[in-house]
Amino acid sequence: MNNKIINLNNGRSALDLGIKILSLKKGTKILVPEIICDVAIKVFLRNNLKVIYYKLNSKFEPIWSDLYKKKYSDVSCILMVHFFGYPQNIKKFKYFSKKQKIFLIEDNCHSLNLKIEKISLGNNGDIGVDSPRKIFNDLYSGGRLFINKELNYKFEKLIKYQPNILSRYKKIIKK
Repeated sequence: MNNKIINLNNGRSALDLGIKILSLKKGTKILVPEIICDVAIKVFLRNNLKVIYYKLNSKFEPIWSDLYKKKYSDVSCILMVHFFGYPQNIKKFKYFSKKQKIFLIEDNCHSLNLKIEKISLGNNGDIGVDSPRKIFNDLYSGGRLFINKELNYKFEKLIKYQPNILSRYKKIIKK
């Protein structure tokens, strides 16, 4: 199976579907930066996840020493946010999530199609979420979910989401 991209109505729909694809157990914990959009928190709570906040420094990067102090029983994943389009240390997040045996969710809702050193933001976690409507003024809706090919999931068993046709978005991206 290849990496999969699914277009949806908005970023929160993409995040919600991504969580369902990860098949997280009810009551497990998700590590989330202490500064985060309330919409994301509502999605996590709606999926019966317990939110555990991790500290950030003045550059909106994790304070890794704080993260390594946390106890990881019942932690299922960590959220990596590229705040305002500034990339996080993807290698460090991948190493951390692999070492802790947890999923990595990449939030790229503040940027779109950015490449840093040949690495595309939004395509590095187990799932990744974009929200092109935040970037393009002429879009009233739009979300994108990246699903890593290494995930073993059965898409047909999921709740049927209504993908949004992003014809204007696709035209802009092709330019």
